[in-house]
Amino acid sequence: MTVYDVSDVARFIVRKYIADGNPVTNMKLQKMLYYAWVGYYRRFGDYLFRDDICAWRYGPIVPKVHREYRIYAGMPILRSAEPAEMDSRVTDFLTRFADDHAGFTASELVNLTQRDGYPWDLVYREGEKYTRIPFDTIIAIECGT
Repeated sequence: MTVYDVSDVARFIVRKYIADGNPVTNMKLQKMLYYAWVGYYRRFGDYLFRDDICAWRYGPIVPKVHREYRIYAGMPILRSAEPAEMDSRVTDFLTRFADDHAGFTASELVNLTQRDGYPWDLVYREGEKYTRIPFDTIIAIECGT
């Protein structure tokens, strides 16, 4: 299976929400990337992307994507580069995933990712930004394997 660059996954999600008239903030995008990774692994048993997911104050963050969209701060992301071409299985998955999660707020997603005993909770240390959340931990807890 092909593993994608997280920037392309993020760009796909951002552009989908812009097209739907419901642009996301960087905060919501970060949590969407986390749950997209989890959902993809549950469905296909493989990584959607291999870029690090880190535990920051407000939940899981992919630093590479955070840097790309940080200019928006807490405002909706209104522009994004075009993602690289992805196969239809991935675009179909991401489209359904985005539709299913459109109604969640960034705050609701932060709360979900910060539950006691979940991956973020196990590795987060106050003041540390780049503590990686191991994929094995995410799989064991979020995917039950």
